[in-house]
Amino acid sequence: PEETGNLLGFDVSRLRMAQFGSLLWLMCIVAAIGMCAFEAYHYRCAGTDLSKAIDFGGETHESRISRMLHGVWPLISPYLFQKGSSRQWYFVVALVALGLWSMLLGIILLVWMKEFWDIMEHKKLERFFPIMKDFTLLLATMILVGTYQ
Repeated sequence: PEETGNLLGFDVSRLRMAQFGSLLWLMCIVAAIGMCAFEAYHYRCAGTDLSKAIDFGGETHESRISRMLHGVWPLISPYLFQKGSSRQWYFVVALVALGLWSMLLGIILLVWMKEFWDIMEHKKLERFFPIMKDFTLLLATMILVGTYQ
């Protein structure tokens, strides 16, 4: 029978947080730069007048389940179905890349949890603070990636 540590195509039980040290820094920096670039681009392209009062409360509320997804098409069609534009492919590529990035962060979190509980079990205080630094980087990256996913 196949070992449970090899379910992802590689042996997760052999991974260590020390292997991800520079990768964690790189991912956190790339996520922060990506966030700044997105916000700068989004702010420049947003043609919204924020001083205008928001008109809300007049929307229809559906109680039938068959109409639950009725409003999805008008929301996604300007982004994904414009003729003569390749912008929709940028959205799809960004969503796939962020999904894969999130999956990688999940695997790293799994490795971190294993090492954290091993440190707690064996009371290795000298390894506690370095792994908490790794957790801080991992958490910051997960928040940035999860926000823009």
